[in-house]
Amino acid sequence: MMARLYAVACPHGVITFHATADVPNRIAFAYGDADRLREVVTACARHAKGSDALLVPGLPEAPTQSAGIKALIAFADMVAARRGVRACN
Repeated sequence: MMARLYAVACPHGVITFHATADVPNRIAFAYGDADRLREVVTACARHAKGSDALLVPGLPEAPTQSAGIKALIAFADMVAARRGVRACN
């Protein structure tokens, strides 16, 4: 059986990967096989300048919380459209 991994984002848009969707102060937005999830999210995410951090496109610079949520939903939909990855409900 393949290991399930979750991609989660903090309010500032930084993406991290965890074995559970329940991560304090973060929103899980996608899950799948660990290798495939990392591959897809890394390919779709914005890469931070000067670090290895992955960012949800549009979330760090969102002017309102509503705009940030819309950016996260759009990114989750983009990631989930790839084979082998599913969006969290």
